[in-house]
Amino acid sequence: MAVSSVGCMNGKKKKALFLSGYAEMVRRLHPETIIFYGTVPNECMGNIVKIRAFHEKFNEAQCDGW
Repeated sequence: MAVSSVGCMNGKKKKALFLSGYAEMVRRLHPETIIFYGTVPNECMGNIVKIRAFHEKFNEAQCDGW
Protein backbone atom coordinates (compact mmCIF):
# COMPACT_ATOMS: atom_id res chain seq x y z
CA MET A 1 0.00 0.00 0.00
CA ALA A 2 1.30 3.50 -0.76
CA VAL A 3 0.10 6.70 0.92
CA SER A 4 1.20 10.34 0.97
CA SER A 5 0.77 12.93 3.69
CA VAL A 6 1.95 15.82 1.48
CA GLY A 7 -0.54 18.68 1.83
CA CYS A 8 -2.41 16.96 4.67
CA MET A 9 -0.44 18.05 7.72
CA ASN A 10 -0.88 21.83 7.52
CA GLY A 11 -4.13 22.06 9.46
CA LYS A 12 -5.86 20.27 12.33
CA LYS A 13 -8.91 19.29 10.27
CA LYS A 14 -6.80 18.06 7.34
CA LYS A 15 -4.60 16.01 9.65
CA ALA A 16 -7.62 14.52 11.45
CA LEU A 17 -9.22 13.53 8.14
CA PHE A 18 -5.97 11.98 6.91
CA LEU A 19 -5.54 9.98 10.13
CA SER A 20 -9.15 8.81 9.98
CA GLY A 21 -8.67 7.59 6.42
CA TYR A 22 -5.34 6.00 7.27
CA ALA A 23 -6.85 4.07 10.18
CA GLU A 24 -9.73 2.87 7.99
CA MET A 25 -7.29 1.76 5.27
CA VAL A 26 -5.31 -0.29 7.80
CA ARG A 27 -8.51 -1.75 9.29
CA ARG A 28 -9.95 -2.83 5.95
CA LEU A 29 -6.88 -3.85 3.98
CA HIS A 30 -4.42 -5.09 6.63
CA PRO A 31 -1.43 -4.06 4.48
CA GLU A 32 1.79 -5.99 4.99
CA THR A 33 3.92 -2.94 4.16
CA ILE A 34 3.01 0.74 3.83
CA ILE A 35 5.13 2.93 1.57
CA PHE A 36 4.76 6.39 3.09
CA TYR A 37 5.70 9.49 1.07
CA GLY A 38 6.14 12.59 3.22
CA THR A 39 5.98 13.26 6.94
CA VAL A 40 4.81 10.25 8.95
CA PRO A 41 2.60 11.36 11.87
CA ASN A 42 3.31 9.65 15.19
CA GLU A 43 -0.23 8.24 15.16
CA CYS A 44 0.43 6.13 12.04
CA MET A 45 1.33 2.54 12.81
CA GLY A 46 2.33 -0.45 10.74
CA ASN A 47 5.33 -1.67 8.78
CA ILE A 48 6.13 1.75 7.28
CA VAL A 49 8.81 2.38 4.68
CA LYS A 50 9.39 6.14 4.67
CA ILE A 51 10.17 7.98 1.42
CA ARG A 52 11.28 11.57 1.90
CA ALA A 53 9.17 14.15 0.10
CA PHE A 54 10.92 16.28 -2.51
CA HIS A 55 10.67 19.43 -0.37
CA GLU A 56 12.32 17.68 2.62
CA LYS A 57 15.60 17.49 0.73
CA PHE A 58 15.79 21.28 0.65
CA ASN A 59 15.37 21.55 4.41
CA GLU A 60 18.67 19.69 4.80
CA ALA A 61 20.60 21.52 2.08
CA GLN A 62 23.20 24.08 3.08
CA CYS A 63 25.08 26.32 0.70
CA ASP A 64 28.57 27.61 1.55
CA GLY A 65 28.90 31.35 1.16
CA TRP A 66 25.20 32.14 0.74
